[in-house]
Amino acid sequence: MGTSTISLPIIEGIYDIQPLAEPALSFFETALIVTGLLSVICLSIFLIWKYFFSNKAISKHRLVKLRLNFSENNLSPHDTVYLLCQIMTQGLKLNHLGEDTLLPDKLSSKKEKWSLFIKEISVLRYAKSNSKKNNINSLINESLYWLKRWP
Repeated sequence: MGTSTISLPIIEGIYDIQPLAEPALSFFETALIVTGLLSVICLSIFLIWKYFFSNKAISKHRLVKLRLNFSENNLSPHDTVYLLCQIMTQGLKLNHLGEDTLLPDKLSSKKEKWSLFIKEISVLRYAKSNSKKNNINSLINESLYWLKRWP
């Protein structure tokens, strides 16, 4: 049997050892990429948090639940209108919801629609008999409209 020996190249009397591969990116480039990725992750978390846990988002979810409870006759029309007003004041960050509530400048073109909405709420809130189920459903729809457009 022939034995063959493996010989390593000798450079200046020292066996040739391959140096470690250099990183593809420098420290600065790596730090820049990591910082960018962390920024994107933090921004994503912030936007998701804002979408699901802002006052408007919570109010929208509460309005959907209110509509469901009202349609299943778990709430009286009177209680539904009062809860609707409470949800709107919290969602729009207002002290109270009334005729003297001013619209933001951005929504000044919708002043007539706002005053009609407030009048409908006031009529149903202070009426002795709230048997108009369709009016309350339309008010809930209008509330969702205002929650989406309020700055």
